[in-house]
Parts: sequence; structure tokens; C-alpha cells
Amino acid sequence: MGTVFWWKNSHVFTEAQRQELEKHSLPRVICDNTGLTRVPVDAFRIGKFPQDFQSCEDIPSMDLQLWRETLPQDDKCVFPEKVDNGNFVHCEESGKLVLVYSCFHGYRLQGQEQVTCTQNGWDSEPPVCKDVNECADLTHPPCHPSAKCKNTKGSFQCVCTDPYVLGEDEKTCIDSGRLPRASWVSIALGALLIGGLASLTWTVICRWTHAAKKSTLPITERDTRMTTQSGFRKSQERGISPHKAAAQDTGQMKRTRIWIQGPPV
Repeated sequence: MGTVFWWKNSHVFTEAQRQELEKHSLPRVICDNTGLTRVPVDAFRIGKFPQDFQSCEDIPSMDLQLWRETLPQDDKCVFPEKVDNGNFVHCEESGKLVLVYSCFHGYRLQGQEQVTCTQNGWDSEPPVCKDVNECADLTHPPCHPSAKCKNTKGSFQCVCTDPYVLGEDEKTCIDSGRLPRASWVSIALGALLIGGLASLTWTVICRWTHAAKKSTLPITERDTRMTTQSGFRKSQERGISPHKAAAQDTGQMKRTRIWIQGPPV
């Protein structure tokens, strides 16, 4: 009985080629042939996004250089270098060597798809692979209208505006259930402004109250005595007798008390 994996037989591929084939997987095939950037770790099971998904950048791919064949050194057609974002295979057509080029998913071939070996070398320059702008396709837009399409190298990305986030299909925007970041910033600035105004108002009220208390202080007996003593000194300077000056001060004190206590009822 033959083995299930026929390519593991020693006469089919070299040891290095078999090691490269061991790296290949169905998730890698999905990444290379679709526009998805994340795929399930186990392609045969339904996974929950994002914990059961893996980025295509982390999934290894085969190195096809191990299958590359070299032409004899005296041949005029030497194999070109590897094509960026693409590859080629060689075959024979009507006894002539032909190279057939192809591009990876998300890239478009520009130039001749096939180049043929002639007596003067290759009949044309090898083509190049250019990035495809999937977002420019208005007939079949890659993203839902709720999302904005952003072109990336070899693929595209659907982007949502805050507070919306991408759904499980990575193409539709859904509500995250939280306030936008701009709203939180506005709330914080409003609270800071209100706090500053409250602090300023409290400072003005305190200073105004302190100034009002200072201007309405009552006249005490000590102030009266100081006033009397000052009057005696002024009387002496003007030549007025102490008894007369005392009488004048007594009358002034009575008038002061009447002013403090208010007029009689």
C-alpha cells in the first residue's frame, strides 16, 4: 500500500522540497488566495474572532526557489531574478522555452504574461506586479458603507470612526457602546473650567467679606482713651486749660456713644 501523502516518497521530491511542503497549510492557501488578513488557526473548525484567528504574516509559506531549475551555462536565455510580489514557472511550447508569470493576490501583472527564449535571448522584458487598489472598485466595494476603505500593500483594510469598531467580518462597523474619545476630552475640559470659575468666585467673595468687616469695626473704649489723650496733648499745645479740654472731650465721648448706640427711641 502506498502512503497517503504521495509527495513524501523519496523519489518524488528532494529532502529540502519535502521540508518546504511540510510548512504549507490550508490557512496559508486561504491567505494567498483571498483578501483576508487573519484566518482561523484550524481551517476545518469554526473559530471565534479574534482569539481563534491568526495573522497571515505569522503563517509560514513555501520557498519555491527550491523548485527552480537552471539552464545550461551556454544557453542564451538565463533565468531572470525572482519577481517582486509574484513568481513564474517555465515550460516548453513548440520546442521553445517559455516563462509564464503570475502575481500574488492583491497584485496585477503589468507587461507580457509569457516571455519566450529565442536565439537572441528573451523576446521581451519580464513583467512586474503592481498593487491593486481594491478601494477604487465602486461596483463591488470591499467594505460595508459604514466603514472607510484603506488600501494596503497587497490588500485593503476597513476602518471605523470612534466609537464604532469592526465586526467579526472585518468589513462592517458596529457600535462599541462607549462614548467617543472626543466626548471624554470635552467633559474633562468642562469640569476643569467649572472648577477654576468656582475657585475664582470663592476667592473674590472671601476678600470682599474681609474688607467689609474691616470697614465696620466698632469704636472701643481704648480708641476713646487714645483720642482723649491726643486731645489733651493738642490742647496743651494750643494753650487751653486741662479742665476745659476735659469738658470738651467728655462732650465728644457722649456724642460718640450716641452715634454708636443710635438715636433714642
